[in-house]
Amino acid sequence: MMVPELGVDELRLREAGPPDVPHLVLLRNGAREWFFDPNEVTSEGTLAWLDRSKAAGELNWVVEAKGEVIGTISAIPSDRGVEVGRMIVAPAHQGRGVMKRALRMVVEALADHFPGPIFLEVRPDNGKARNLYENVGFTVTRLRMEWHDPAV
Repeated sequence: MMVPELGVDELRLREAGPPDVPHLVLLRNGAREWFFDPNEVTSEGTLAWLDRSKAAGELNWVVEAKGEVIGTISAIPSDRGVEVGRMIVAPAHQGRGVMKRALRMVVEALADHFPGPIFLEVRPDNGKARNLYENVGFTVTRLRMEWHDPAV
């Protein structure tokens, strides 16, 4: 499936590609602690990740505002439905409703193309993210009490 280009006001989602690698590196390095990843993200690794994820059928968008890449969001189809994840917004744009609007856009696009549930996972201690997801309409269906930390 092609990743749809969607827009709401000045916010736009478009498929992430090789020209976006520098932006994705900055975003992903800024969010390593939330992804339990102590390793620095590189351009080469990000390009390889984009290639692997696309080959696996994953959908990766960049979030743009006025032509500037300010975030990223992904969707991973599986036999359980579609998992939304890897949501990152640049610190300068956090708290402005960017991810709420981007997530709503993604959910609408996914609902048009995929039957079954759209779900996500969030660490129990990530209250800001949980609040965001609940405001978009997600509900808690189960709690996972243990999270794997690759640094341990």
